[in-house]
Amino acid sequence: DDAPEDYQSQLPDGPKEPDPGYSVPPIGPVDMWPTTIYPLDYPLLTAQASIYAYELTPPEHTATRRRLLTLARHWATAIEHAFPAGPGRTFRQTLSEAMPGAEQRGTYAANYGRAISFLLHLYRATSQENYLKLAEELARDAVQRLYVTVELVVDENAKTYGIFRGHPAKPYYEAVDGVGFLLLALIDLENPDSPDPHAF
Repeated sequence: DDAPEDYQSQLPDGPKEPDPGYSVPPIGPVDMWPTTIYPLDYPLLTAQASIYAYELTPPEHTATRRRLLTLARHWATAIEHAFPAGPGRTFRQTLSEAMPGAEQRGTYAANYGRAISFLLHLYRATSQENYLKLAEELARDAVQRLYVTVELVVDENAKTYGIFRGHPAKPYYEAVDGVGFLLLALIDLENPDSPDPHAF
């Protein structure tokens, strides 16, 4: 409510529609699944930082570790409440108007990968199955929305290939889509109790 007048267009349900022409300043509710490539609030990176800081803090610093784990649990709750993944409140109306009738669910592969990895690390830190189950739900959603198969015919021989898209609404790849992050997280999810987890 205290946002300057020139930022009012960035507030969900604000007096003006969001302006996708520039990066959204970090005001109002966080968009868990960023719609633009360059947001300013980076919620999933912040979530990952909280659990990595917990893992790197020496065990004798119990108060610090407890605070970091509490912070990580709050991020897990935020991810769960924002599931299933889709455009955040900031750009939802703009996207609906630009692509009427288009499927508005799903997010970038990097967002799925970071969220899955974060939840796996939190599961390993707490042994609480609900974090592993949420990671598995995110993985199922990612595969459903991003994995596609294509049949290619060469010299009358047909062969089917599968590939992950970078985003459900994009027919092309960009480096920032983060398919590698998703693939690493899916590999890590195969062995959730691994003592040597991936980090990115």
